[in-house]
Amino acid sequence: MKTLLIFPPLYENSLFTIRAPQPPLGIAYLSAALKKEGFESKAVDMSGYTLRMIDDVIRKEEPDIVGISCFTDSRKGAFEVIKLTKEINPAITVIAGGPHASFMYEQMLSNFPIDFVVIGEGERTIVELVKCLKENGDPTQIKGLAFEKDQRIIKTGRREPITDLDSIQFPDISSFDFNDYINIPGYDQDGYYTKKYGGPIINHTMITSRGCTNACQFCSTSAFWGRFWRQRSVRNIIDEMEVLVSKGAKFITFLDDTFTVNQKRTQELCEEIIKRKLDVDWVCETRVNHVNAEMLAVMKKAGCSLILYGLESGSDKILKQVGKNIELEQARSALVMTREARLRCGLFLMVGNPGESCQTIFETIKFLKDVPFTFTMTALARVYPNTELYQIAKQRGIVDDAYWLQDAFAPYYTGEKSLLRLRMYQMLLTSYLESKKGIPALLKFLSKKVVRNPFKLLSTK
Repeated sequence: MKTLLIFPPLYENSLFTIRAPQPPLGIAYLSAALKKEGFESKAVDMSGYTLRMIDDVIRKEEPDIVGISCFTDSRKGAFEVIKLTKEINPAITVIAGGPHASFMYEQMLSNFPIDFVVIGEGERTIVELVKCLKENGDPTQIKGLAFEKDQRIIKTGRREPITDLDSIQFPDISSFDFNDYINIPGYDQDGYYTKKYGGPIINHTMITSRGCTNACQFCSTSAFWGRFWRQRSVRNIIDEMEVLVSKGAKFITFLDDTFTVNQKRTQELCEEIIKRKLDVDWVCETRVNHVNAEMLAVMKKAGCSLILYGLESGSDKILKQVGKNIELEQARSALVMTREARLRCGLFLMVGNPGESCQTIFETIKFLKDVPFTFTMTALARVYPNTELYQIAKQRGIVDDAYWLQDAFAPYYTGEKSLLRLRMYQMLLTSYLESKKGIPALLKFLSKKVVRNPFKLLSTK
């Protein structure tokens, strides 16, 4: 049984460039799991491919199985590859996986020629499925699947999450060309990496944990991984880092939703990086209530060059509304400790969650005036499947399940304010942030955002 795992094409727009900015580790983990069990497998990043190029690869590889990763905002490419695969050879078994496929499996099975959807964590499920297909077994006995049989959709039992993450093979990156991931990270807003490396760098990535202990109103992480946090051991993480460094990695982005849930593990990890003399820059994302001064100091010594906090808002009202479960004083303390550790700090901010108003925007501005940070990244709140915000948006008539069959990004939440009003809130906040850089920076920003392209204010993209 030969399996070809595909990360589908992206299309240049406001959310994505023409190619994924980093290797798609999801399909790489699945490929490694299959190879461990003796199956032939290949994971290919086709984010920058045309359909003609994908057609050529599928015909050349002649796979028995094609697995396709499907995320909400890149589902168009996934749908096209699904249909293309069956047009090339209807006998190929098509498997879809990833967050969007997991949440919208009924819709996808009903509208596209998919044989199976792997729901949630896939390493164990795909191995059992490929074995089943090879032996002509009964897929109803495999947990974590959805498929159509006798004109009805069957969802098998829930698969328990993998508790021992060390038991999972390192991702199979053998088919990735890392020259495809030479770029300036999107969080290089202060030019730190451009100056340090003299230009673009290869963006290597790792995942050291899965899941999140929180369930924010706008986020589907807990729905996908489960509302609990699982971790790899320090030794297992360092061993993978050494592999990447041996391949020339100078920069690693840790993709964990919350990197420092276990602060003791984080400190031990940093001490081991120092002990093994791994000379590598790294970046991570975490929550303001999961840091302490001692840990931040050793993170700096171990090569952490940037920590990203999901703050979302400087308004207590909004933080409570979205279920962030943090206090502004916790955020203030975390940002001060981060500065004292001489770590660069980026803040993720959102505009437009339920309850947003001019007053909450000014509360956010007031908070930002009094705390240290390096830069911010501000976005309007979007509505994604299987989130609490999605249920609110459906009740308000903003979106329904049929929306996801369109070629459109996840919609903005406009249940309380118009898109124009939300854009103005965003402009107010970002204008303040630009003004902190000086009058020339503010004028340049306003010229780019308003004078040159005033219609952008009404864009739904």
